[in-house]
Amino acid sequence: MFKKDQQIDNVKAFQAGEYLCYLHTGKGIVCSNGFEYSANTKGSLYLLQNKLFRQSYRGELQVFDVEQKECIFENDKNEFQLFIDPRTSLENGIAIYATQKIDKNEEYGLFDFKSKSFQRKGKGISTAIPELQLGLNWGGTLSSVNAISLNSGEILWSFEDFGKYNNASGDQFSDGVKNLLGVYGSRLWFGLLSGKILGLNIKTGALEHQVGFKESDLTPFSYNIKEGDYLPFGDMMQLDKNKGEIIGLRDKYLMKVNLDQSNPAREYLNVGQSMATHKIISSYRNNDFPLNANFIYFCDDRQGKIGVFDRKRQEVVWSHELEIEKSGIAQILEMKYANNRWYVLDRNDTLHILERC
Repeated sequence: MFKKDQQIDNVKAFQAGEYLCYLHTGKGIVCSNGFEYSANTKGSLYLLQNKLFRQSYRGELQVFDVEQKECIFENDKNEFQLFIDPRTSLENGIAIYATQKIDKNEEYGLFDFKSKSFQRKGKGISTAIPELQLGLNWGGTLSSVNAISLNSGEILWSFEDFGKYNNASGDQFSDGVKNLLGVYGSRLWFGLLSGKILGLNIKTGALEHQVGFKESDLTPFSYNIKEGDYLPFGDMMQLDKNKGEIIGLRDKYLMKVNLDQSNPAREYLNVGQSMATHKIISSYRNNDFPLNANFIYFCDDRQGKIGVFDRKRQEVVWSHELEIEKSGIAQILEMKYANNRWYVLDRNDTLHILERC
């Protein structure tokens, strides 16, 4: 199903789309169209259209036009720091949503890297949904969600009624937001600390759906899964807008929620026999595993194996063990899939590239 294309060593971070761009120890930024730029390899990369963003942990931001092969913006972190919103989009080809920090004051807004101007949108915003002109704040304790207009900066609605949950030891905690899964239809879908999923009305913040488990169900912190028990969602769930599903593949279980149902509920399927045939399980620390309408591209990060799960046949149809010098627990750190190529970064800074046959 896949064949080895190439292997690149000394890769600290990467992004794949129309181009492959990565941070290379010794070379800096390297792109598949021949563009190279000397840069610090600490930090992360974002590729939006043909613009590449290098974000450092100290608030340094560089913007590159990959097609033109040039740096078009960089800030002086001593004057102000910029932290790009991981869920941002590219507005008009020249602006991104980011947090600007001057001294200890933080503001969230739209930064135009061509004019170097910052349009304030509000304070304390965790992330933006540009297509809705909506900002979200999860609160300092994660125990509340505020929706903020990106046009006026006013709070449109708040939600705080998350309830409580018991962990694996039986200790009780207040529940709260862990991550935003995304937008589907008229609802915002959130993953909670307890493993439950909430669907809030975008306009009013009203709770319209709660998908979770009973008091007797296993907690999100337990791996002792037994057939017949409900499963926690954990971090390995993501929203597939094209199919209207929240889906995850964890251990030997396929989990999904059909959001087009009038009353969405959790479904899960034991696919252990198929996993056992390939001597693999699904184990991945990120929740953004590659998928499309037909397949889930997953990994067993502890063994250094990758696999393809067929969503229609509901079974593993291909697996492969990467050539990795194993150490520690997780062997695979990040995966991307673009243009019929599967990119896998291992713990030794080696980027494995496999091409679809």
